[in-house]
Amino acid sequence: MFPPRNATQVTNPVRVCIRICVTDVPGDPLDRTATLGRVFCSKILDRPFQPLPGLLGYDHGHIPPSFDSSNPVSAWFIYDLNVTSELGKEQLNDIPHYVFLASQQRTGELEFIPREMWIEKARERAKIYTWGGRQEQDELREMRNSCQRA
Repeated sequence: MFPPRNATQVTNPVRVCIRICVTDVPGDPLDRTATLGRVFCSKILDRPFQPLPGLLGYDHGHIPPSFDSSNPVSAWFIYDLNVTSELGKEQLNDIPHYVFLASQQRTGELEFIPREMWIEKARERAKIYTWGGRQEQDELREMRNSCQRA
């Protein structure tokens, strides 16, 4: 069962789908994707969210529609964790997908509840997103090419 509390055990590529009411994510509405990624990685994986593309890997949060709404609408936030290379549609289908329902508790903390029964629905919804982000994959490809030329 995902995730192991020891972050060193989560080094393979995974896609995490989080369903949450956007107004439950604390802070600036424009930073919700990054904020939720940071809170999830810290609380569930016991490691930092690593959004900057690099040759050793990075994490990518896909920005959903209505993410910055001031209304309490639900959205799917999709995160690609441990991105080290491009994955095609078939490869993407083979990596683990994990789904959580998140909500803000009375204490103000976010709670993440695994929802295994939603995995297939979330997998179907998430497949429209390029693994690791289109622009970030371009940056990673350029980094690799620069290293090979050097």
